[in-house]
Amino acid sequence: EWSDWGDCSECNGQRYRQRAIMHLQNECGRKCDMESAKETMNCTGVCETESYCRWSDWEDLGGCTATCGTSVRLQQRRMELTKINGTEEEWNVTALDGPTYLFVGDSDTVCSGEQTATIQCALTNCDEDCQPLNCRFGQWSEWGEPSCTQLCTRDRVIARRSECGGKPCEGAQTETKYCHRESCTQVTDCAIGQWDDWSSCQKTTGWQRIRQRLILAEAQNGGAPCGNPANMPGLALEEIEPCDDFESVYALQNCLLSQWVSWTECTALCGGGTKHRSRTISTPSSGGGNPCKGSLEELTRCNWQRCSGASEKNCILAPWDEWTHCDSHDQRERARKVAQEPSKDGRPCNGTLRELVPCSIAVDCVQSPWTEWDQCDKSCDGGQRQRQRQVVMNPRNGGMPCQPGLVETEGCNIEPCSDEEVNCKISQWNMWSDCSASCGPGFQERKRKITSRLSHCGTGCIGNLTEVQGCIKEECGNCAKCAWTEWKEWSDCTRHCGGGQKHRLRNISVWPTQGCPPCQPLPKMWVEPCNTAPCPTDELCVDGVWDGWDDWDVCSTSCEGGMRARTRKVLRSATSCGQEPAGDSREEEECNLGIPCKASQDCVLSS
Repeated sequence: EWSDWGDCSECNGQRYRQRAIMHLQNECGRKCDMESAKETMNCTGVCETESYCRWSDWEDLGGCTATCGTSVRLQQRRMELTKINGTEEEWNVTALDGPTYLFVGDSDTVCSGEQTATIQCALTNCDEDCQPLNCRFGQWSEWGEPSCTQLCTRDRVIARRSECGGKPCEGAQTETKYCHRESCTQVTDCAIGQWDDWSSCQKTTGWQRIRQRLILAEAQNGGAPCGNPANMPGLALEEIEPCDDFESVYALQNCLLSQWVSWTECTALCGGGTKHRSRTISTPSSGGGNPCKGSLEELTRCNWQRCSGASEKNCILAPWDEWTHCDSHDQRERARKVAQEPSKDGRPCNGTLRELVPCSIAVDCVQSPWTEWDQCDKSCDGGQRQRQRQVVMNPRNGGMPCQPGLVETEGCNIEPCSDEEVNCKISQWNMWSDCSASCGPGFQERKRKITSRLSHCGTGCIGNLTEVQGCIKEECGNCAKCAWTEWKEWSDCTRHCGGGQKHRLRNISVWPTQGCPPCQPLPKMWVEPCNTAPCPTDELCVDGVWDGWDDWDVCSTSCEGGMRARTRKVLRSATSCGQEPAGDSREEEECNLGIPCKASQDCVLSS
């Protein structure tokens, strides 16, 4: 038999009913038509079309602007339509970041826009010897005219970036507020903000300076998108260039070596041995200062007095190792070892074991390849897409500077939308999968996918992308069949006259074992009308009222948890046509749960 019709998927959506296979075909029988196992029908009614325009949650836009010192990162949020109404706090216009919910409209209301904010990163000290300089915002621009989304916008740029541990700028660079305007479909071109001021020259940026600009407004209603045509270079949102005067900005620091440590013990008691001492680089060179030059480890002879006995052996030094590559402090070193220690009257070694020399090999800037272009944000009528790259190695010693631009934006899908392309489209359903059970009840599913997303003013897709239905294979044997209890007694009627309701219940007493047919969907509660006779017109209908609760009784145990109860009485009884007071006349609760009990101790008399 067909099951009852299910609930509608949404207002004016769909609902379905289904039926199961009563028995499978034999070897010469015909299979059941699975298309006849499920029926769908449209739902009709008056829909509530109220929608709310609100800000989405903040999302990060890249990482911090520097690896040490003061740095910031950008966050962005967009406007979106939702069916869920906000709380009183989310509508509060006096909140620190303004209200989350902006205005009420319908499902066709235009709700688009975005905001960016600057957030301080964790402070990591740098080695530069410079004075802290706080970041400073420029003045806010005037509020713009209301847009088609009923928003006014103003923005500001970073007038001076923070340096050397100064406080970074914190706050939004673009602000919006609600401004009433009649609905419109005005063509709006993409708008890009002005370049920020160039950052100062710092070691963390490889003696290069950076500036950025932001997309202030996305193209709407067929307006011109941001970016250059496909046959031209992408539009840069961040630029980097080498600094010309970094030596005048950053103080020169010559490389300094530490003091020599004490000599080691002599390797021989007589006949000549060797001892060592070493030192390290205490302050690396920076800002164009002179690198270190000299030895980091020294070797000298000791205990050279003659020994009696065996023949002498002279000390022999091994050949020098190859010079190392230039390090980040523009220095390289080489080392050698003692191949043979002297013995008896042999000559000791005399010379250094490690040497350090400066080097000035030019290191060019290395940038990563461009990433693939990300997905276009529109399928037609002009959208935008971005790609990015990063600096892998900063230039040193006059090496080639980095190419400008770390983020590029270009237009895409500029062809106008046609009626066939603007609406969302869904593919046909795939075949049902195999039943998940080898015997007994299981499930199977089928899927479909979105082949074309909506664009411009198109209609979105409605419906599920995955469907699941039950399936039953042959019984697994030794089944315990489902069993329902008998109906319980009817409850009291809710009214004495004028029409009330009563109900009765039943439950499943035996659940089917695994691999057996499931319980049939049957009513668990039955409701019927009662006392339908009209109430006397001359009788006043008064509802019953409870009196207040009495005090709690003493707990049943003094430790490790007990029970206590309290009661109440009817303060005012209901008339024949009134409602009896709802609720119980007695309630119980646990008590003394956290109090441990002490061990029992009997009375004992002395001897």
